[in-house]
Amino acid sequence: MTCSFLKRWWILAFFLVILIGNSLMIVKYHSEPASRHYFFGLEGLLDCKSVSTVFMAIAYLTALTVFSSFLFGGKIRALLGRNGDKKRLDLSLAVIAVLVVLSATSYFYVTRSACNYNYVKEWDTYHYILGAKYFNELGYVRLYECTVLANEELSGPIRSNPQVRDLSTYRYVSYNFITENSVCKDYFSENRWSEFKNDVNVFFRIKRSMWPGVLQDHGYHGTPVHTLFAKKLANSFELSYENMLYASLLDIALLFIMFYFVSKSFGWKTGFLFTILFCLNYPSRFLHIGGSFLRYFWMSALVVGLCMLNERRFRVSGVLLSLSSMLLVFPVVFTLGLGVKGIFGFLKTRTIPASYRVFFSYFTLTCVILAVVSSLAGHGFSDWLEFKDQMDLNAYRLSHHRIGFKYVFMPNDTVSQSVKLASFEEKQFAYYSSLALILVLAVLISTRVDDVDASILLGLTVFFTYFVTVRYYYMVLALLIILWRKKLDGRGGVCFTILLFLMMGFMFHTDKMLFQDMIFPHNSSAENQGFIYNTVATYLISMYLMLAIAYLVFDVGLLNRKIFLEKISF
Repeated sequence: MTCSFLKRWWILAFFLVILIGNSLMIVKYHSEPASRHYFFGLEGLLDCKSVSTVFMAIAYLTALTVFSSFLFGGKIRALLGRNGDKKRLDLSLAVIAVLVVLSATSYFYVTRSACNYNYVKEWDTYHYILGAKYFNELGYVRLYECTVLANEELSGPIRSNPQVRDLSTYRYVSYNFITENSVCKDYFSENRWSEFKNDVNVFFRIKRSMWPGVLQDHGYHGTPVHTLFAKKLANSFELSYENMLYASLLDIALLFIMFYFVSKSFGWKTGFLFTILFCLNYPSRFLHIGGSFLRYFWMSALVVGLCMLNERRFRVSGVLLSLSSMLLVFPVVFTLGLGVKGIFGFLKTRTIPASYRVFFSYFTLTCVILAVVSSLAGHGFSDWLEFKDQMDLNAYRLSHHRIGFKYVFMPNDTVSQSVKLASFEEKQFAYYSSLALILVLAVLISTRVDDVDASILLGLTVFFTYFVTVRYYYMVLALLIILWRKKLDGRGGVCFTILLFLMMGFMFHTDKMLFQDMIFPHNSSAENQGFIYNTVATYLISMYLMLAIAYLVFDVGLLNRKIFLEKISF
């Protein structure tokens, strides 16, 4: 049920208060690079170990709240007497609203305040501001090379002869090799090179300790469409810590817009639980890319697009899902549900519903427009080819930061990437057989549910089972709250919602024990991260997905032979 006019306004006001409150704290206590941790201006009140405990407690408390509301709702209503339903609603709303405030403040403010010296995520911002701002000169492969030359001219913090990643091959080359052979400056005008050096020097001053390690990462990966928006914005202000801090608030604003639209479109309970789960989502902690530059734009576009789909505004939905897909590519999987429903509908009636034709027309048209405009703003279509080359280099790269169903078919211990890939090669039949079964069931379920549920179910299933992606893209797990929205008053929806929060609480608990060397005391940090993402997160999500699909098979009547045959008969 969507919100009434008055509810929309108080929900908007509620989210605005949280947004403004967090933004004011960020600006007040993080307006310049800090030499120590700050939390409400008081040092030492919280550290990273304590933050895991805070998130774990909120996750378990949310699970308990959902369980109590379902189990004791009738008794509470009886005790409240007349107007019991309204009082129960007010009580439930108040408790969940408090949890929203706690989770959002912990996510947006406490995490980076307690775990980082600076609110700005210097490492990620270096890639996504400089990579976009100087894209015409750097492309996808010259960021590190040009930074090395800037360091030489500035007598920067990079000393000796460290290894630097060649972004065209992902192999390491020596610092001295770059200084002796680079032609990077040929791509710059004199003024732009001077500006680039000044901007690199800003990052040298903010955090000298991240050098030269940052030059061993994997570069800037924004699509040409992401670059189109980010380049325009990055060139609109002078680079400084303070301005980067203000720019990072744009991501927070985009996320609160997303929270509001979910609450407006699907109802306050779904919207608030979505917000809480998004903020408690262990794989996509704000610690990773929060405080960076335009890193959540795609997620906001995706979710608001699904909200428009729920409101049957197919034109707007098509445009927004196209924007999200062109910003990051993989969100295109969230159009598969509509595609499957359209194909099944055509096979049965020999016509595609008008709503789907409208959606895909606007989706395709927007993709074409964005592709053309982004190409004209850069080096032409070659930007897309260069981006594809970068994605090809990433396609088979494994790391301790990644999650995906394929890890179920690889060794869980700390073996090399080549050994893991060799093991996966031996188990390909088991993987592809499992993949086929899961996808067939997800497709059949998608034909029996509404458009939003089909988009989320099939999109998440393909995303997890086929791709192996970096942890923070798993912020899309919050969409599972929307999937269960119609069942939040029934046992199935409540159980699967509770299970989501228990999973997140367990991951934070595991993180805390790893942090305190209670599980693998002799493991390195990278090995511990590999355990929690490659193994714990992957297995938990696999288990959840299997249970959800099994439940939905029964719920939509796929095992009812008569209904099943009626549905697939063409």
